[in-house]
Amino acid sequence: MAELPNRRAPGRLEAVRAFVNTLDIEAGRDALAGPSELAEHLVAWHLLAPDRSLGASDLRAAIELRESLRMLLGAHNGLQTQGVWTRLKACSSDTCRWAYYDASRNRASRWCHMQVCGNRAKGQTFRARHAGIGPAPLPR
Repeated sequence: MAELPNRRAPGRLEAVRAFVNTLDIEAGRDALAGPSELAEHLVAWHLLAPDRSLGASDLRAAIELRESLRMLLGAHNGLQTQGVWTRLKACSSDTCRWAYYDASRNRASRWCHMQVCGNRAKGQTFRARHAGIGPAPLPR
């Protein structure tokens, strides 16, 4: 399909959009015809060092990832209309990053489990604040 104007995704999300669109289903054209084309694509997006070469197994894995992303994006369309997609999040804890569904009323949950990751983060903030190296307490 021809590139449509003003359909670029913001920031790093554009790399995902461009990757999924390496297969033009309508025209039956795959920009990732071989490992060298995959390498060119990844180098262009600064996701692979130019001196690296890829093999057939890398191509198979990339195509599997691309089609999984396509399925996820297709599911996203239906979920977005139901208003539930925005509730699927990644835990804010750098040591976790677990995917979870935010069932909170105001959709403001930050951690997969408040009792584990949330408690850990709040404890670290508390200790840092009281050690004098963290953010200052909120003014009263």
